[in-house]
Amino acid sequence: MAWSDTAPRPQRALIDGAYLDRLAQALGQRGLDELLADGMIELADRLATLGALARAADRAAVAALSHDIVAVAGHMGLGALSAAAAELNRATRDARDQRMDAGRLAELAAPVIALGTPSLDALAARPAGSGD
Repeated sequence: MAWSDTAPRPQRALIDGAYLDRLAQALGQRGLDELLADGMIELADRLATLGALARAADRAAVAALSHDIVAVAGHMGLGALSAAAAELNRATRDARDQRMDAGRLAELAAPVIALGTPSLDALAARPAGSGD
């Protein structure tokens, strides 16, 4: 069954704690902590850049950056943010032959930007070894 534009999307948790626990087992807690600390800085920067690119009506750059955010957020266990960035990427990629004004790009980027702070805050507040 194909999703329609009006079909409800399943909700994703901000953090996939089980994924992070598996990552901690593979990398060690210290390795995970370092990875997440660096990733949080990188992701915060990318989210700020995303807003600026949307306001500048740079559809191609928004598409490319949203693709990066999908990967970075996904590797950090931030499923909801990764999913929102994937939707933004699809919308901007599918419109590659169309001009998008700054207002439309900002509207499309808003859910990704809105999930950024709570996702990063939840990740920062996550106790080491927590499954939540």
